[in-house]
Amino acid sequence: MGKSKSKDRFYVGVQFVLLCIYFINFWPLRFNFPYFLRFVGLVLILAGVAECLLAIYLLRKHLTPYPTPSPGATLIVESIYKYVRHPIYGGIIASTAGYAFFSQSIGRLLLVLALTILFYFKSVYEEHMLRLQFQTYEAYKKKTFSFFPFFKRST
Repeated sequence: MGKSKSKDRFYVGVQFVLLCIYFINFWPLRFNFPYFLRFVGLVLILAGVAECLLAIYLLRKHLTPYPTPSPGATLIVESIYKYVRHPIYGGIIASTAGYAFFSQSIGRLLLVLALTILFYFKSVYEEHMLRLQFQTYEAYKKKTFSFFPFFKRST
């Protein structure tokens, strides 16, 4: 169990550092994105935040920042989880990408890429832990997308 706790802390620590860097506005690289991309950015922010809030509400007392599910958790397969296995990761990616477009920040877009890569590896580990805890996880995984309805990953 010690190995999984250190992996949990590693993933959450890297995520925390990336998000801190994202929100510190010291990126000198700006780009004049077309105006419609700023509007798209606003839509992505709203959709991402809504997705995160819905997923957090559904998880409620079993919500944890760590990829290892909490003891006694149940596998949620309804609402947004009927379509997407990792809506919080998808929501964070969407809202941070949206704000990067809105703020016209190339540095923030690069951090969104780094977060997406981190979430990919974090989700691979998380799904391994979910398979260990839930016998039906593999069947659920085959019917759903990873972060977004168009992003299907099989491992």
